[in-house]
Amino acid sequence: NAGESRNIPLNIASLPNGDYTLQFRLTIGGKEVDRIDSPVRVLDPLLTRQPDQKIRIVNGAFSAGGRHVFLRGVNYWPRFIAGIDPGAFNGQSWLEAGQYDPDLVEADLTEIAALHFSLVNIQFSDFEGFWVQEGRALIDFLERCRSHGIWVQVSLRTTLTNAAYAGQISPTLESYLQAAYLPGNDRVFAYELLWEPMIGTHSTGGQGRLVNGALVYNTGRLVLDPDWRAWVNDQYGSLAAAQEIWGFTAPIDGNGQLTNPLDDQMGNDGPWRIMVAAYRRFLDDYLGRNLGVIAPGAKGWARGGETILLVEDQEAVRKFAKAVLNGYGYKVIEASQGAEALILGEEHRGEIHLLLTDVVLPEISGKDLSERMKELRPSLKVLFTSGYTTDVINPTGVLEPGVDYLPKPFSRDGLAAKVREVLARSS
Repeated sequence: NAGESRNIPLNIASLPNGDYTLQFRLTIGGKEVDRIDSPVRVLDPLLTRQPDQKIRIVNGAFSAGGRHVFLRGVNYWPRFIAGIDPGAFNGQSWLEAGQYDPDLVEADLTEIAALHFSLVNIQFSDFEGFWVQEGRALIDFLERCRSHGIWVQVSLRTTLTNAAYAGQISPTLESYLQAAYLPGNDRVFAYELLWEPMIGTHSTGGQGRLVNGALVYNTGRLVLDPDWRAWVNDQYGSLAAAQEIWGFTAPIDGNGQLTNPLDDQMGNDGPWRIMVAAYRRFLDDYLGRNLGVIAPGAKGWARGGETILLVEDQEAVRKFAKAVLNGYGYKVIEASQGAEALILGEEHRGEIHLLLTDVVLPEISGKDLSERMKELRPSLKVLFTSGYTTDVINPTGVLEPGVDYLPKPFSRDGLAAKVREVLARSS
């Protein structure tokens, strides 16, 4: 009927990685009157990774695949974004489903490669409602970069307000990293933890700050005044000593305390120039120190480069777990039984960060193995798995409080998340 809208479910069998075309045809009386061809890409991002192409530093130079890599980088936004009204596009990402155009992105990357760039710098937002669609687009983008020999530096929103205030990492960071399967991806060259932080004016604007657990907006540089005062006392001993060196009397707030430079002082030269220079140095110190606090947490979620001793007697499960962990960038030492794992643990010269072991194993149980391995490596972390019911494994003690346990069967995402959780936890 004219004007009628219908939803027709599609039952598509599981397909291997590759590019396909979905053809939709409208026929009336056996005659085709309309047709739409829609390209579809099927991609498991863990199966396409090339760990040897991960850029590392060898003898002071970047290296990948056993050869030196000379990176030439450029910031990247798709060319079609330039034609969009800035007001209409504000707050959106070109990775959103309504914006991402694979054909135009492919044309951009072809031109970038032709100009001999080997690195692009992009932004990946953390807008919670868009994790899945942006993550899917980023997976596709990284694979296209792979085909052109291009690496990617990803700017992450690691803090709640894209400002390194108070050194507080965003609680959603791990979730949106996983949405794009970024941990362990060899196309990722580096992560940028702060993109153009906006401090604001003297008393308005800025990106806000957590104050007593609440996010305070539109206060400008005033939110940093307590830290500015502490920095001045630390560097000069007192405000009076600072003003003597500056040769200028600093602005004072309504409570008679030091406040940040006024806007005309920040934007113009004058007798206050040394004070303003000191304030800019304070901002560098403050943001740098807080990034230093944030970086280890971000690195823990994003990198995934630790060594894991995987002990599993079922070959299919062991192969699956190894493929997942390798895909996330972990180095995996595998064993099919406890005795073999002990030998490997003794012979391995480097650090082993995690023992991932089944509870029920031939010859040596997973619990006994963990105790003997911790005698060899006291800092070793342990994660138990089992497909047995709780009444069977409860006597082993692996379900006691404080013991990390992952029941089988586990999914790829479930395994990756639990391993990251255990590794990220302080001993």
